[in-house]
This record gives sequence, structure tokens and C-alpha cells, in this order.
Amino acid sequence: MELSWATSSAIILITVTFGLVYAWRVLNWMWLKPKKMEKLLTEQGLQGNPYRLLLGDAKDYFVMQKKVQSKPMNLSDDIAPRVAPYIHHAVQTHGIFVFSNSVILQQYWFEVKEKIYHYFFRVSKFIDCF
Repeated sequence: MELSWATSSAIILITVTFGLVYAWRVLNWMWLKPKKMEKLLTEQGLQGNPYRLLLGDAKDYFVMQKKVQSKPMNLSDDIAPRVAPYIHHAVQTHGIFVFSNSVILQQYWFEVKEKIYHYFFRVSKFIDCF
């Protein structure tokens, strides 16, 4: 049973259309949205590494983690570079407000000591609400 020219053309057109829609969604998910988010965050004053396709900052993260774990730690050493070396490095490099890029998960770190103080030392205000 042979398909007519119109039927085979319609099938090809539908297949190409679905392929283009899928390709656009993947492009939007992997490149356009993260670059737009990076642009918006830098306009608001946040700093971070530029977006890199696929792995993002994962390679840097694992290299730093491996480097830190290869050295022994003294009891008098600061624990922050040992526990979270990438976050510590990013905060030291870019300042208090930092963002990190990855395709699957975009992370934003905000170290605002006043807010931490506000939440931890005014617990009674929040407990009264319950």
C-alpha cells in the first residue's frame, strides 16, 4: 500500500515541525534562558562566572573539591574552605552576592549577615505566629 504524495508530504511536514519545536525548546532551556538570567542578575549587581554550556561550573567545583580533600586539615584551620571550597572561592572572588551556573540547576548564594542575624536572634517573633 503506497502513500499518496500529499500524505507523505504532510507526514514529513509534521515531523519536521515537531523536530523544530523540540530543537527550539532545547535551545531555550540550555542556552537562551540561562544567558538571559545571567544578564538580569549582572544588571542587578550580582557577580559570577559566565555561563558555560552543559557542565557549567561543575568541572571547577569537582577540581576544587578534589584539591581540598587531598590535603590534611589542621584543627586551627578555617573550616569554610574545607567544607564548601567552591562557594568560599566564589564569595572571595566575586563578593557577597554570587551566582553559579549549571544547565540543570542555577544556584544563587546570598551571604547577608544582617538577615541571618535578624532570623536567628528574633526567633520569638516567628514562634508567636504559630
